[in-house]
Amino acid sequence: MSGHGILVIIKALLAGIVAALTAVLGGWDMLLTALVCMMLADYITGLVAAAIKGELDSKVGLKGAAKKILIFVLVAVAAVVDTATGLTGHPLRAAACLFYIGNEGISIVENLGRAGVPIPSWLGNLFARIKAENDQKNE
Repeated sequence: MSGHGILVIIKALLAGIVAALTAVLGGWDMLLTALVCMMLADYITGLVAAAIKGELDSKVGLKGAAKKILIFVLVAVAAVVDTATGLTGHPLRAAACLFYIGNEGISIVENLGRAGVPIPSWLGNLFARIKAENDQKNE
C-alpha cells in the first residue's frame, strides 16, 4: 500500500472517531464550542501562570488534562441520559456544559490573577453568576 493510501485510511479513521465522539457528546453546537474554548483557555492560562511562577510540573499538567477528559465523559453521560429519557433539547447536557463553562471561566480568571494580569471584577463575577445560576436550576 502506498503512503497516500495509508494517509487516506488514517484520515478516514480519524473522521470516524471524531464523528462518533461528537454523536456521543450530543452533537456539536455553540455550548460545546464554548466549553472546548474555555477548557483550552483554562489549560493554557494555567500553564502560563505556572511558568511565570516557576511552578511548571508535568504531573500537575497531566492531572489537569485528565480532569478535562472526565468533564467530556460527564457531558456525554448527560447527553445519553437526555436521549434515553426522551428529553428534548438536551437539558441535562446543556446544564453540564453551562456548569463547566462557569467553572472554567472562574479558573481562567484565577490563572490570570496568578500570572499578574489585572482582571476587571465584573469578569470574575460574570462566571461566578453563570455557575451559581446553573447550580440553582439543578437543585
